[in-house]
Amino acid sequence: MDAAKTADKKGTCFNLVVLSDHGGCGQHHNTGHPDVLTIPFIAYGKPVRKGYRLAGPVSILDIAPTIAKLMDILPHPEWQGRVISDIFVPCSRKVPMMRLG
Repeated sequence: MDAAKTADKKGTCFNLVVLSDHGGCGQHHNTGHPDVLTIPFIAYGKPVRKGYRLAGPVSILDIAPTIAKLMDILPHPEWQGRVISDIFVPCSRKVPMMRLG
């Protein structure tokens, strides 16, 4: 994160997303235990709310549409997830988006 703070001070425009595919509980990954179902999801960048903690559940399917929004592109119409919109700073201007596919 030191590199991110340095880039921010220099005015470099970038976004950073850190996550994993799933948790784990010992040698088992097929239980309903929170250690298995909970993954880290960290987003950083100008459009991301600082210090915000997600209040509700998020699906792994939501990651790609959210990253697409960070990149100012529309998600592919066949993607099943949703944009995790509550992580973003409210913005009054409309940004044109490119369509994938």
